[in-house]
Amino acid sequence: MESEEKVQIVHNNSLADLKNDRVTLGHGLTPEVVFDLLKTKKTRHVVQAESEFFQVALKAGCQILDNPEHLYNYPLSTILTPEKISAENEEELILFKEKFSSLEEKKSFLMNIDDSMKKRRLSSLLIDRIMLVADELFTNVIFNSPETLKANRSRTDAIPLTKEQEASISIGINQDQIFVCCRDSFGTLDVKKFLERISHCLTNGVRNSIQLDDEGGAGIGSFLMFEFASSMVIGVQKNKQTLIGFTFPTDRRSLIRPRNAKSIHIDSKNGGGNV
Repeated sequence: MESEEKVQIVHNNSLADLKNDRVTLGHGLTPEVVFDLLKTKKTRHVVQAESEFFQVALKAGCQILDNPEHLYNYPLSTILTPEKISAENEEELILFKEKFSSLEEKKSFLMNIDDSMKKRRLSSLLIDRIMLVADELFTNVIFNSPETLKANRSRTDAIPLTKEQEASISIGINQDQIFVCCRDSFGTLDVKKFLERISHCLTNGVRNSIQLDDEGGAGIGSFLMFEFASSMVIGVQKNKQTLIGFTFPTDRRSLIRPRNAKSIHIDSKNGGGNV
């Protein structure tokens, strides 16, 4: 663990006096409680003690609190190996990294991800989940670009990104975990709304969430990414960039276990929207 003064330990009955400049180590916190803490800004980092990788997640949260730029400069090593953050280690962890700018690239882009994972001989279940996340992240960036939103385009007709706006998806892997993250150059994600959509699906179920919002969708894709993952990472630098990522265990036996104890990291002090 990093220094003890950066960590606050809580249970369901000790939620009153939290500080949002600490990593919250939770014991038995329900997903509903976790999202309420995050949405009300009582904390920005929640690590569940029951999580299989809680020690790594604690170190990652402390690193992001101390040096938030690490998350944007070295996202893979910050999340997967927070005790060893460097450009060299970042390169060692990379399984896949490519830029994209248009919907027309999606099929070949996803095929490249699939090929990279099959060459690594990852389990078919893990590949399926990574592909779901990559598909959703790719699609969200293209259709949530400022130009496409302003033009009110349909979900089949998006305006391509410019060279300066190119987004990217990176996938890093070590012996225990795999981390897939997407970075855009907008920095406009409304973190509170993003969390509310996932929370609504958790509380009300997917079927009852379909008609939640006419403008931004029901959040079902975001919910599914969160549901399958062991942790979620969100970083927003206002009008500069957004980074969203999810971790998964590489071991198939760990992958098929129910994942109720999840870690969530949010860096959005200068984020877009209502954060």
